[in-house]
Amino acid sequence: MTEDVPLGRDKVPLVGIRMKAPFERPAEVLAMSSDTKEDLVALEKVAMRAIEDVGGEAFALQKVLPLLQYLDLKCAKYAGSATNRSYMELVRNRTRAKVAASSAAAAKEQQNQATEAKYERLNELTATSEKKEHEHAAELTAKIRIWQSVKLLGSRT
Repeated sequence: MTEDVPLGRDKVPLVGIRMKAPFERPAEVLAMSSDTKEDLVALEKVAMRAIEDVGGEAFALQKVLPLLQYLDLKCAKYAGSATNRSYMELVRNRTRAKVAASSAAAAKEQQNQATEAKYERLNELTATSEKKEHEHAAELTAKIRIWQSVKLLGSRT
C-alpha cells in the first residue's frame, strides 16, 4: 500500500544566495485502490500513523477526526454511483441520448411541417372562397342594376 520515495534537493540555487537544502528523508506515498473496503482499511492505517507521528492522541484526533468524517461522507455519497463503467459504455450511452434527442426533434419538425401544410391549404381554400363570394356579389350587383334599369324603362312606357 505504501512506498518510500526520497524527497529531492533544491537543484539550482539562486546566484549569490546560499540556501539550505532539506535533508533527504523518505516520504510515504499512499496508493489507493478502487475497492472501498480496502480504502477504509488504508485510511485507518494512515490515521493511526498520523496519531503516532504527532505523539498525542487528543491532538491527533482533533486533526484526523474531521478528515475521517469528511471521507466517510464522500464514501457514502459515491458508493452507489456507476463510475466503474467503461469509457466505451459511457460514450455509447451519450450517443444513444443524442440520437434519441435528435430523432425526437426530427419528429416534432415533421409534425410541424404537416400542420403548417394543413394551415396553408386552409388559407388557400379560404382565399378561394372569398374570391368566389366577391365574384358572386359582383354578379348580383350587376343583375340588380339591370333589373332596376328594366323596371325604370317599363315604368316609362
